[in-house]
Amino acid sequence: MTMEPPKGLRNNLLKTYSNFDAKDLDDCIKPDEYKKLIFGFSLFHAIILDRRKFGPIGWNIAYDFTLEDFTVCKRQLKMLLDEYLHIPFKVL
Repeated sequence: MTMEPPKGLRNNLLKTYSNFDAKDLDDCIKPDEYKKLIFGFSLFHAIILDRRKFGPIGWNIAYDFTLEDFTVCKRQLKMLLDEYLHIPFKVL
């Protein structure tokens, strides 16, 4: 049994957002900012996933950017928003 990655930006975004539940999006101290920034991360992740079809063009090292990578980014974003009074955009 195999699972092929989704094709296209829209499908990649839908795949990423299918792993969220309401608790994930409202669990942060700053839920409005978190939702906007998580969309930015989701879009960036979807674009990177879609670029796999081009192979090594534009990348020095092949890297898959898995869902686990996105999960780590999501956790770090929540941690930064919860710990700092102002959003640390330079860190992000």
